[in-house]
Amino acid sequence: MKKRRTRKGESNYFPLLSIFAIFAIIILTAIPVSAIDTQSGDTKTVVDAMGNTVTIPKNVEKIVALYGACSAPYVLSGVGAGDKLIGGLCFKTPMQVKVQPEYDKLDTYKVQEYEGNIEELLKLKPDVVFGWYTLKNEKEMRDAGVPLVLLKSTNLSDEMKNIQIISEITGTQDTAKQLIDYFNDTVKMVKDKVSAIPQSEKKKVLVLSKVNPLKAMGADARDGDLIRKAGGKFVTDNVPGFTVDLNMEQLLNLDPDYIIVSPTGKTNYDDIVNNSSVWDNVRAKKEGHVYQAPIGVFYWDKSQIEPNLYLLWLTNMLYPDIISSETLKDETVKYYKKFFNYDLTDDDYNAIMTHSR
Repeated sequence: MKKRRTRKGESNYFPLLSIFAIFAIIILTAIPVSAIDTQSGDTKTVVDAMGNTVTIPKNVEKIVALYGACSAPYVLSGVGAGDKLIGGLCFKTPMQVKVQPEYDKLDTYKVQEYEGNIEELLKLKPDVVFGWYTLKNEKEMRDAGVPLVLLKSTNLSDEMKNIQIISEITGTQDTAKQLIDYFNDTVKMVKDKVSAIPQSEKKKVLVLSKVNPLKAMGADARDGDLIRKAGGKFVTDNVPGFTVDLNMEQLLNLDPDYIIVSPTGKTNYDDIVNNSSVWDNVRAKKEGHVYQAPIGVFYWDKSQIEPNLYLLWLTNMLYPDIISSETLKDETVKYYKKFFNYDLTDDDYNAIMTHSR
């Protein structure tokens, strides 16, 4: 057999091409592929907040959110995918239906004690079901074929991860990056402003989820993270649990300078302000520092789409000379326009802040 002659200037490129192909295969197999990029046919996989790998359709069109994952619908709205929600509103707020009118037609999805109703879920045929990490019948739901994606929130980092997961599922990563960058910029700005406050001068804050009976947010809740970022002290920082039961003697010993009550308990604020016989000895009430968290697109004390605004509100509440009321309002108006494409009016803003000042 004659050998092929190589003319002057011609490379022996076929063997080289084979060598490059081998190296390319080695390199590609060595590079880890993110879970969301793992695709096969019409499906892809996503890793949820608890590390579970879940197979979902490549093009997600129908989403349900279970009780507990209450912020998921509002994150969907903020990243521009609110039209994919077919069920799962824990609550309806006036601002929510203004920025996402489709939500007004949805019923709240009923669950009991954080257990999803598997039969009803399967009837809806959702592409994705968002659940909370404390879901009790997680295994039964997965065994039944429910495409369950768990979310978790104990701090601001968890919430940013939830936004990333939701955006990867819905193909809205660019908007999610803008959201996360916006949050991080707010955190940095507030941190720079409160960093000079001496530890001895930081305000002590108690967050109540219920008043009758007394139930406070504990060390495992995200409230402490945001209060510390706002330059305050979270008085239940050393009390383990997401929520903790208190009695009035324990509350007096905690001696909070400020009390924030969650608007999810509709009578919380009124119970404290109007019940003089029980609450008048509490420092926060004596000094006029009992506030209800604002109600925007979602309840700000629980919102994963407005945590930057809640952080500004907390800082303004504790240190109005550091973050002014004017700054808080300007940032809220700007944020609603940027991410909800909604022009917030003065009446809207005042409604959000009802009982918060």
